[in-house]
Amino acid sequence: MKKYLFALLFCVLYSSAMPQSKQFYFGPVGGMNLSLLSEKAYGTKEKVGFLIGGQGKYFINPEWVASAEVYLYRSIFENDGNDMDLKMQYIGLPITISRHMSDSFYAQAGLDLSFFAGSAYEVDGEEVDVENAFSSTVASYTAGFNYISPNYVTIGIRYATSFTEISEYFDTKLSRFELAFGLLF
Repeated sequence: MKKYLFALLFCVLYSSAMPQSKQFYFGPVGGMNLSLLSEKAYGTKEKVGFLIGGQGKYFINPEWVASAEVYLYRSIFENDGNDMDLKMQYIGLPITISRHMSDSFYAQAGLDLSFFAGSAYEVDGEEVDVENAFSSTVASYTAGFNYISPNYVTIGIRYATSFTEISEYFDTKLSRFELAFGLLF
């Protein structure tokens, strides 16, 4: 049901998003992100990552962003005393639609695809291969706000949360907050 509701919202935003200017802008973007897992009960921790890439601005905003999303899951199993560390890396690719709220501020909403880039899993200090246990692609909703200065410097904040699980073995979803800075030409 969430997927259909989001698809409907996406279509409404797309059909109502008329370009306020006929110009196309592009430029570099970089910043930081805070990655989270939805399973807080098992000892997940927030991890700070980075994002770097390019952006284009019209009324559809493709961003080619290498976003290092690192998720850390740490737990000690009570039944056998094993200490477990699981680190997962994903690379995000957001595509959003903008709606200008004023000359300098605009809101964004869209989809974000995160591609699995690797994992490290340790049980009591021994590394175990679990890469086949994770989804290769995770789809997320994303929404945020951006500011464009008169000299075309951008500052943005965005939140993304997945609507698909990362694995059939974990009932866990990905989330991330981003703070980005960029230039437009």
